[in-house]
Amino acid sequence: MQRPRLRDIIQAACTVTELQRSEIISDARDKASVRARWLIFSIARNYGYSYPQIGEAVGRDSSTVISGVRAVETAMLTADAVYLKQQLMQVERIAIERSRRFFARHMVNIPEADLMPVPDLPEIAPEPEVELSAPTQEPEPEPEPLPPRPSKINPEKDYAAYMRSVDAYACYNMRKALNGERAL
Repeated sequence: MQRPRLRDIIQAACTVTELQRSEIISDARDKASVRARWLIFSIARNYGYSYPQIGEAVGRDSSTVISGVRAVETAMLTADAVYLKQQLMQVERIAIERSRRFFARHMVNIPEADLMPVPDLPEIAPEPEVELSAPTQEPEPEPEPLPPRPSKINPEKDYAAYMRSVDAYACYNMRKALNGERAL
């Protein structure tokens, strides 16, 4: 299986994001250019290119590539993940097709079975416009009452109460951790 060339990944990102190669490689920090670079970093890394190779192709340091790959991984956990995933798949499909055509023209000895299949992808819906309005003041929810600490109950005197407090304390800490808050 032949991996796509870096130049094909960059060109595919240009096609999907409708940016010029010079805009992606420039020092620009606008959202579109940064996001296009993230797409390149993530796809190239998935195909086994090293951070320095990717950075050299895009005119960036390897540490920038590492942070871009991490940013894509983090963005995949947000509400924007569907759109980002569609863009990644579309860039990948275009890059694979461009590389296929290149290798078919220049290296005739690659059998069709060794070429990577190109997946069919759904069309990407345009990103919805978000209306910004003044923040509304929502009343803060009352804090959850703390369960009694297990250390305050003597297990020798009231074992059942002790076990209930241990369970309540563990559940309280679990809820805090799942909400991203600091547990006790």
